[in-house]
Amino acid sequence: MNEALIILDKNDGPTSFDMVREVKRLVPGAKVGHAGSLDPFATGVLVLLLGKATKLSGALLNADKRYRATMKLGSATDTMDLTGSVTETKPLPDLSPEV
Repeated sequence: MNEALIILDKNDGPTSFDMVREVKRLVPGAKVGHAGSLDPFATGVLVLLLGKATKLSGALLNADKRYRATMKLGSATDTMDLTGSVTETKPLPDLSPEV
């Protein structure tokens, strides 16, 4: 296999590098990279590139993207994500859209 672009729907748990390592195990000797990282707790699209396709990494990283997220508002953590300890909570203002 000279080159490939693999689109993975990553579950929570593994890191982006864990997924690269798994593909390297399945395709011994292949040059493998990824076009963007997902935190271990994040789920969603992870683009893996094999062989000559790794040259696409820069273009994919700089491409326009859209994200969908679930957020918890009103809390701050020491890691700035859901893995940290809550350091502050505040009540939320009215967030209903203006009519």
